[in-house]
Amino acid sequence: MTETKTTYLKAPDGHTIPLYLWPLENPRAIVQITHGMAEHAGRYSDFAGYLNQQGYAVIAHDHRGHGPSTSEQQLGTFSFEPNIHGWQSVLNDLHLVEKHARTLWPNCPLILLGHSMGAQAARSALTWHKVNPDACILSGLNLNPRIELAAALLVTKLESLRIGRTGKSAIIDKLIFGQFNRQFKPNRTTFDWLSRDDNQVDAYVEDTYCGFRCSNELWSEFLAAMMAMNTINAISNIDRNLPIFLIGGDQDPATANGKGILKLYDAMTGTGMARVSKKVWENSRHEIINELNATDVYQSISEWIESQLIDLTT
Repeated sequence: MTETKTTYLKAPDGHTIPLYLWPLENPRAIVQITHGMAEHAGRYSDFAGYLNQQGYAVIAHDHRGHGPSTSEQQLGTFSFEPNIHGWQSVLNDLHLVEKHARTLWPNCPLILLGHSMGAQAARSALTWHKVNPDACILSGLNLNPRIELAAALLVTKLESLRIGRTGKSAIIDKLIFGQFNRQFKPNRTTFDWLSRDDNQVDAYVEDTYCGFRCSNELWSEFLAAMMAMNTINAISNIDRNLPIFLIGGDQDPATANGKGILKLYDAMTGTGMARVSKKVWENSRHEIINELNATDVYQSISEWIESQLIDLTT
């Protein structure tokens, strides 16, 4: 497997972006990975190795408030500055990483692959034209009802008043992640909802940079972004000709057991997006690339990328 190369990018606001490369000399495509909440890009090393074997160079970065370069105090917070919109900074970082990838491998098709919060970031960046990939894969992405998001935002605001914007609320953590684990009782861990693979779940639990509690600031920024995206106007703002692959599991509570993926598919195709496809795996939970059927998931992703490369080169 190609060795991971770690480097850094400097954002215009001075933030240092940790960057991970699984490079190839003459790749057939670039896959840019954007990870989920309370995890980090290093967890995608096995998947990146598989993508390398298919001829794709891989690039990923740690979001603000995430990863080994982040201090314990900073974990789970996009920005400590009240006048800085953390979510916009996350989207700006996505743009910088994409730009850097295209500099490293010019004239090479780029596929943006986002998981969970990273998929929301990818979708948000597509909506507001912060990125310009040739194709996009969105994993574990839900189309949450706006009333549900509004209620969660209200709780976040109340918790911000109670413990501060950078405080980390046990109430929010329990309301959101606590309910995810309920359908898998009796629970072995608090993260059973991530995967049926006990080894993958244990690795997540034991990882210092996974499963941490996020701040009111991060939740507020994230939920507000989801509210802004979950409108027909916002969905219509995405390039209608962009190939998008929506993927997930039918036992993923973060997507209402896959129903949210199907709703998003219907919403996208309903606005005239003709190049959207979907796949929901039976019995799979939230982290489908870390599931018991990961081999099949890997292969399906590779096959979809191959189909897009044929279209892009003909």
